[in-house]
Amino acid sequence: MAKSSNKEMNQLSKEALQTALIELLIEQDLDAISITQLSEKAGVSRMTYYRNYDSITELFYDTLDVLFKEIIYLGQQTLLDGNWHEFWLALYTFCYSNQRVVRIMLNTSQNTLVLDYLNQAFAYISDDPFHRYRSLAYIGVTYNLLVEWARNDFDVLPEEIAELCSQIINPDQNATVPDKYRFTN
Repeated sequence: MAKSSNKEMNQLSKEALQTALIELLIEQDLDAISITQLSEKAGVSRMTYYRNYDSITELFYDTLDVLFKEIIYLGQQTLLDGNWHEFWLALYTFCYSNQRVVRIMLNTSQNTLVLDYLNQAFAYISDDPFHRYRSLAYIGVTYNLLVEWARNDFDVLPEEIAELCSQIINPDQNATVPDKYRFTN
């Protein structure tokens, strides 16, 4: 029972730190946030922070993990079915519904961390060079559209951004790609 309680407390501490980070990012850039500020805002001790994270960047990535797990959960079946348009729609609808957090995470001081996170999480999962380059291209398009969309206060509907992604990145148009390099789910 104590292990379960410790695990639950640890999870609650992480969630408090993630929420505090997002709130602090409204006011200042990531590199200006101190561990003391973060701990106080989260209502946890510095020791609790250090028990969970080695750096504020690690906490930032952990916060991105939570967001992307939700996005992937919403769009996973569409990916498994190969329906990229529906995946783009799920992704951009999520971002549109969570504009405040998306804007905060894409603030200019940390937006390269978001791109780095995406590349590490999705582009380097295969040793196949074609898969890696293709994934980097998808990530680049998705990331740049998202940054520009957020910069312009989400000025078009998610359906329009999803359609644009579908037009730019259509995985079914690979007739010249050798079979061994075809992306399969």
